[in-house]
Amino acid sequence: MAAIEHVEISAYVVPTVAPESDGTAEWSKTTVVVAELRCRGETGLGYTYADTGTARIAQDVLAQHLIGKDPYDVPRLFAAMETAVRNHGRGGACAMAISAIDVAAWDLKAKLLGVPLSRLLGRARDAIPAYGSGGFTSLTVKELEEQLGGWADSGMSSVKMKVGRDPARDPERVRAARKAIGRAGLFVDANGAYDVKEALRLAGEFAEQGVSWFEEPVVRTDLAGLRLLRERAAMEIAGGEYRPLPCATSSGFPTTPGSRRSSSKARPGPSRGCCGPSSIDRDSGSRSRARRPGGIAFPPARLSLSSKQ
Repeated sequence: MAAIEHVEISAYVVPTVAPESDGTAEWSKTTVVVAELRCRGETGLGYTYADTGTARIAQDVLAQHLIGKDPYDVPRLFAAMETAVRNHGRGGACAMAISAIDVAAWDLKAKLLGVPLSRLLGRARDAIPAYGSGGFTSLTVKELEEQLGGWADSGMSSVKMKVGRDPARDPERVRAARKAIGRAGLFVDANGAYDVKEALRLAGEFAEQGVSWFEEPVVRTDLAGLRLLRERAAMEIAGGEYRPLPCATSSGFPTTPGSRRSSSKARPGPSRGCCGPSSIDRDSGSRSRARRPGGIAFPPARLSLSSKQ
């Protein structure tokens, strides 16, 4: 019987060329946790964006429940990992650790069977459009134009930019983006930075520039506000990418700890996905200091852990 022989968990810390930001967060590095499962000469690869602590959970809590198990029984592997984190909490870092390993498990099964992963899972369509995602609020207008315009010139049918850090400047930035990309599709992502009235007002201005996708205009817990935006905004409204801890406010609506405003905010979970309209999020905005051939980030800092049968 086939059995998982080796589990390797690695954490890569990828510094950005300059500090980056979106509507609600700032960062100068990105950490990628990579999971590798090996069996009969094949390696399944999975990853997640998470803190290095997630790698410790994957290695110290989850890996022992995978060694020696049948790699073809992916749902059973998933169930074993869920049981393993019972006393640690199913969400947050545990969820991200499980996710990385689950992706690796499906990849390993596909390789053992000698079929593409898309064939193993089953395809709903033969192809989907990709869009360039970046346009961070930390970029100058010139940098924004160069980045998004470059993606449009390279053949991307649509691009996405961040908004929300400085609402007063967002219409100007969106106009600059539209001028730079020409007829390409334009999406915006506020990462839950606006309150409802602000989001509705800006949605009108964004619509004038042909914005067709407004991601996370407000935080996910304000369902009434999201319903209002979906009914009145002239573009698609998306959300649900993040799951902030809701806190009660004096208005009766929950909000996110540390958010820029205390008014009610929320995000929806539309059936077409949280990050874009049935498309691949080509998030090229984060720029590493060094790269391997082919453009894969090669970070200078790495944590590597492993378990063997």
